[in-house]
Amino acid sequence: MDVIVVGAGLAGLNAARLLCERGLEVAVLEAGPSVGGRVASDVVDGFTIDRGFQLLNPAYPQAREALDLAALDLRAFPKGMAVGFGAGDRVILADPLRQPAAVPTSVAGSVSGRAGRLWEHAVLAAYVATCAALPEDRLARRPDVPIGEALARAGVGPATMEHLVVPFLTGVFAEPSLMTSRRYADLVLRSFGRGAPSLPGAGMRAVPLQLADRLPPGVLRTEHPVARVAHGEVSGDFGVLRARSVVVATDPATAGHLLPGLAVPGMRALTTWYLAGPAELTAGHPWLVVDGRAGRFLANVAVVSAVVPGYAPAGRSLVAVTAVGEHGDDVSARRARAAAADLLGVSAPDLHEVARRPIGQALPEALCPMVLRRPVRLDDGLVVVGDHRELPSIQGALASGARGAAAVAADLGLVAA
Repeated sequence: MDVIVVGAGLAGLNAARLLCERGLEVAVLEAGPSVGGRVASDVVDGFTIDRGFQLLNPAYPQAREALDLAALDLRAFPKGMAVGFGAGDRVILADPLRQPAAVPTSVAGSVSGRAGRLWEHAVLAAYVATCAALPEDRLARRPDVPIGEALARAGVGPATMEHLVVPFLTGVFAEPSLMTSRRYADLVLRSFGRGAPSLPGAGMRAVPLQLADRLPPGVLRTEHPVARVAHGEVSGDFGVLRARSVVVATDPATAGHLLPGLAVPGMRALTTWYLAGPAELTAGHPWLVVDGRAGRFLANVAVVSAVVPGYAPAGRSLVAVTAVGEHGDDVSARRARAAAADLLGVSAPDLHEVARRPIGQALPEALCPMVLRRPVRLDDGLVVVGDHRELPSIQGALASGARGAAAVAADLGLVAA
């Protein structure tokens, strides 16, 4: 055949889609029983459980290019967030033009200073607005420092940093010290400024399933773990398959194993507990709540059924509770439930664990100095893709898949290199 793609995550599926559209004979080999990699969903007791709290931003350029966004039935979170201080006490910070109902709470919170002063919020809003307005190449040329340092230099005050910025970006980058590269962080903030992070009506699994549905019959082969990759061939329990080009589209650790010598980043860990709650949470809590308390354990809490009611059965709600690190133990689960109940203003017995998703390899780390686009072509006939070659995000996964497909096409003489 022409091309073998190892891995059916978003990067591999997008690469395969583009190569098939060029008329090439492609095989996608996936080790697991289903597609999607880290972007997946299960149904547990009638609840839709994503593999960790994930969102799709329709402002991602590659999402608009690779996906039928209308068919995904995206439901957006409100433009803003709530900073929680316990016992249901929270300050809502929102764009007054898009969320006018939240303005009184936003102003009161800013005046009180509990989540930072009004001028600090204005500085932060201006920073995000600048990221949204500047072209990507301009952002990429700005001096690379940790995002915490960049925001402090811009004038974001310590109260806003402590109660709002740190908990919010901790959930985004899976690290609380804000040492993540501002070159990466600025592009993430750009997407927040330009679009509304959303959930598909059928869960995040709808994203890879849509890509897989665009592949011709027979291309995708699940439960085909690959043990070895070489120029022009891959092997496993299924035997040996040969092709003119091989694309490795696995997670970073597996890519490093299959391609000795490949430099791969470290990985950040996150844990999401999914809790069932009373129906009134679905009716009254659409905001992403970040934990503004000192000594916080959680990064954020989201009543996902308030945004997509179909995530929970009728008469119930579904709450996603996320913390940094890999926490599979019962003690951490009880701690997360108690903290979430306090932030939402309900009693802990009102919340019941449906599922827990400790993810040791949630996303690649992105430290300074950040290389925004790592090479995908290793040699003629051997290509590697994944969000570890681009930005650690859905955008990065899809974009690296597109770059990998272009590299294969060039190697096979379909376009100029």
